[in-house]
Amino acid sequence: MSGLLEHAIKLPIINWNFVMLGGHLQKVSDNWLYPRERHLIYELIYVVSGIEKIEWDDFTTEINEGEFVIISPGMYHTVSAVKNLTYFCFHFDINEPVFEEQLIANPHLLFRKNEPDTEQIIPLLNKMIDLLSPAEEYNFSDKISLQIILSKVLVGLYNATKKMHTTNNVYSMQYAKLIKDNLRSEATEVINYNLEHVDSSEKQRSMNIIQPICRKLSLSSGYVSRIYKQYFGDSPKTFVNHLKIQNAKRLLLKPQLNINQVSFALGYKNPANFSRQFKKYTEMSPKEYRLSKVSQIYDKELYKENFKKLYEYAERDPDHAWELF
Repeated sequence: MSGLLEHAIKLPIINWNFVMLGGHLQKVSDNWLYPRERHLIYELIYVVSGIEKIEWDDFTTEINEGEFVIISPGMYHTVSAVKNLTYFCFHFDINEPVFEEQLIANPHLLFRKNEPDTEQIIPLLNKMIDLLSPAEEYNFSDKISLQIILSKVLVGLYNATKKMHTTNNVYSMQYAKLIKDNLRSEATEVINYNLEHVDSSEKQRSMNIIQPICRKLSLSSGYVSRIYKQYFGDSPKTFVNHLKIQNAKRLLLKPQLNINQVSFALGYKNPANFSRQFKKYTEMSPKEYRLSKVSQIYDKELYKENFKKLYEYAERDPDHAWELF
């Protein structure tokens, strides 16, 4: 049996993913300014027409029509309109280690007009804009099409950043990336384990994963916090909270899970704590978020059935029960 595949040419095992969040197209007035902020994931800003000014800490530049920029996680920035600005932007995250190292190692990723890499990627960004729906209604085909285009954009960015000179301490950067990868993989493992045992008597696994990772990597918690913040702008704890909210949004769209089960999967001891944290980050309760995303009548009935399971709790503790929703 061992020789049956000795001449086979095999595909790689691909165990990473990417997400796209918060994309929009907007035309703004010349006095428009978006205040100083930073994000936990990457942001791409493309100037469709006009001129935009961007300020990164001590670095300021203007981006003209047909140019775009990548802003890394944790980088404070301010953007404003200079003249006749229409821009397109979206946030994305990817857990492919080599590519992410290349992105982090180049703090000011500007793609100027008439450069080969820019000319390769701009048509793809325009295709994404063509798929925008004014009614914000996207079916499965639309989402797959966007994902295919985004994949090609990422390939273009990967090829472009390979050729760029890195300005950061790659040794320290690799430690920061290793910490982030371990946080993501450990959080995923905890959630998957809890989901498998959500209705069993098995003990829930906690999402307190930072100290175990410090021990695993033989690094002090102070160093982990310092090196992570240096490259990603926030603490490891903030990133774990981001992962919990990201996964909460995903799990809340599964009609077979009620709020208690989602809370359990994310490692919360008390569903009310989960609800408070979710509302803090999203400005919606779990119930409001869930119902805002449900479009099919069948799904609505399933959700309604699961909410019924919490009514007994509401009767026992009416002052706090509705925090669960």
